Amino acid sequence: GKMAKSVGNVVTIRELLAKHDGETLRYALLSGHYRQSLAWSDGLVAQAAASLDSLYSALRDTGDAAAGAEAADAGAEATPRPVLAALCDDLNTPKALAAMHQLAADLRRADDPLARQARRQQLLAGGALLGLLDREPAARFQAVPAVDAASVDQRIAARTAARKAGDFKQADAIRAELAAEGIELEDTRQGTRWRTAR
Repeated sequence: GKMAKSVGNVVTIRELLAKHDGETLRYALLSGHYRQSLAWSDGLVAQAAASLDSLYSALRDTGDAAAGAEAADAGAEATPRPVLAALCDDLNTPKALAAMHQLAADLRRADDPLARQARRQQLLAGGALLGLLDREPAARFQAVPAVDAASVDQRIAARTAARKAGDFKQADAIRAELAAEGIELEDTRQGTRWRTAR
C-alpha cells in the first residue's frame, strides 16, 4: 500500500511505540490485508487493543496451566487449520484473525478440561503463527507505563480551573498534553477521571 506523502501524514513505528503497546500495533497491522492500504487512526488502534484483549481474556478466563509451558507443548499438531489456511490464501491476515476469534469463542464454550486444553493450545499455536499472544494474560492486563499520578491530578485540577474560567483553549491544551503521555480523560458528573491508554 502507498503511504500518503502529504505533510504530517506519516507516522513512524517509533512514534507509535512511544504511545501504544507493540503487540496492539502488530494486531492493528494484521487487521488489514497487505495488498490494501490501511486507514491508520487512533480508532483502529483502540479497536485492535479491544480485540486483542478479548483473545487474552479467553486465555485468562480458561487458564489453569502456565501459558508459556503450554505454548511449548502445543507443537505442530495444535496448529489450527483455519488460521493456517487463511495465511496460505495470499496471507489473508484479517481472515486469520477472524479464525482466532472463532477459536476463542470455541474455547469459552468448551466445558470439559481436555477440550479446553486442546482449544487453548490451538489458540496459542495460532497466536504463534501471527506473532501474538506470547505473554501471560496477566501481563497484558497489567502492563501500564509508570505514571506520576500526583502530576496528572495537578494538571487535571488546572484544566478544571481553566474550564471554569472559560479558558477552553488552555483546558484543551492540558488535555492534549496528557493524551500525548498516554493519559485519557473522562469528564463525569463526579469530576474528571483518568486512565492510561493502552
